[in-house]
Amino acid sequence: MARGSGKRLSKPCSVCRRWFVPDVRCRGRQKTCGRAACRAEQKRRKQAAWAAANPGYWAERRLRAQAEELRSAARGPPVRPPPAELAELPADYVQESLGVEGLVIVAHAVRLCWRAAQAEMRSYSPEKQGESPRLGRPSAHAERPP
Repeated sequence: MARGSGKRLSKPCSVCRRWFVPDVRCRGRQKTCGRAACRAEQKRRKQAAWAAANPGYWAERRLRAQAEELRSAARGPPVRPPPAELAELPADYVQESLGVEGLVIVAHAVRLCWRAAQAEMRSYSPEKQGESPRLGRPSAHAERPP
């Protein structure tokens, strides 16, 4: 909108490229027309850009929440049981040595290693039952009685 002219200027939608007149209350910030599909696409783009700019946000948030849960567990009964990965870990020793944050980081590293090992095992498909195509049928002399 040009100053003082009273005219409302139109501009193209950043998604569908159709021309629209932005809402005057947005003061130039409106990027899309009012269609729901364009608004949803713009929101998806903005969220993807934010996630790319902040890649470790959710992992860090989870780790901080786990550290807070462990701190509160020392003051009273835990909100939820500790992760299964900590059952094999000397958690008391790690917590004494590295503190609560260190324990959470070690538990997270163990969990990541476990997931990587599980993903690697899933990548191997089980062998088909039956004879191997490379070996063929067993020869007659291999089936001698003992």
